[in-house]
Amino acid sequence: GDINVQTDNGAIDISNTTKNVQAKTDNGKITIKNANGDIDVKTDNGIIDISDTTKNVRAKTDNGAIKAAIKQFKNDAHYELVTKNGKILLFAPKDINANIVAHVKNGSIISEHEISLAEYTMEINKKTLDQLRKNIQGTIGDGGGKILLKRGNGIIKILQT
Repeated sequence: GDINVQTDNGAIDISNTTKNVQAKTDNGKITIKNANGDIDVKTDNGIIDISDTTKNVRAKTDNGAIKAAIKQFKNDAHYELVTKNGKILLFAPKDINANIVAHVKNGSIISEHEISLAEYTMEINKKTLDQLRKNIQGTIGDGGGKILLKRGNGIIKILQT
């Protein structure tokens, strides 16, 4: 069976599993390490820290940072990281192939990976350049699995491992 954990106040820490994981807490940090099943986690107030994953990931928090490290990313993988207040740090292998959409309301997007942006036509001015720092859609490498990164206030960083 799957792992399903829920708490109102407290941290959740799950390591070394091949099962699908669902975890929810209202107030507390969620840590998932070395998980080889699908991951679906949510906290209202707290940090989410996910590392060494090989399947699909959905992580949402209202107030807190999200740090995620991809171990293996398959062509049918789906990664969704969403926070309203807090930074998103995504660590991905240098040779990853992914389709990526990233959006930040107030802040900017930084990537160590080269991203081929989707084609679109625009005027080049301060407003459009500012929007480009906040909204990207394109491919890393040859494209493949989907990565969706959304945040309200702060920064999104896509870093190489």
